[in-house]
Amino acid sequence: MVPITRFVDITGFLEFLDKKADEIKDSRIKSLKALKNVIDLRKFIDSSKAPKGMSMRSILFNILVKHDYSALGEFHEKSLLVGFMHFQDLYNYDIARVERCEIHYATPDGRIIPFCTFNVIPEYYRDKIQEKYGIPIEEWEKRTGRKLKDDIYRVVRRPR
Repeated sequence: MVPITRFVDITGFLEFLDKKADEIKDSRIKSLKALKNVIDLRKFIDSSKAPKGMSMRSILFNILVKHDYSALGEFHEKSLLVGFMHFQDLYNYDIARVERCEIHYATPDGRIIPFCTFNVIPEYYRDKIQEKYGIPIEEWEKRTGRKLKDDIYRVVRRPR
């Protein structure tokens, strides 16, 4: 297992993407501009230090230029996110920790809420969101025509 920071300059990579995003969006020839930027991304990747069988350049090309969703799957298959979540309650709530939180919930109304705050004041975040957007299992089964118990044990296999 090799940390991605050993073969990808993540800070430089993200700064580059941030800088180029508007440029690509405003370009009339988006595909060509994106291709040029993907080529420029190579400077942030040291392939000689990457794990065997992982071509970040190829994965990025497929994601950013071809818009190939399966390339994201390939990245996820060949990587492992190690994330840390700080469980807080009203007695140990730490705003500085919330500002550094790396795990977030995306809510149906478009908000992004740090995990570190989601359960702290449940009546403000978790309970409100679940009450507003949640539906009983029976209703979900009726809407989808599926049974939850069948989905729980279903094994998802992707063609190779």
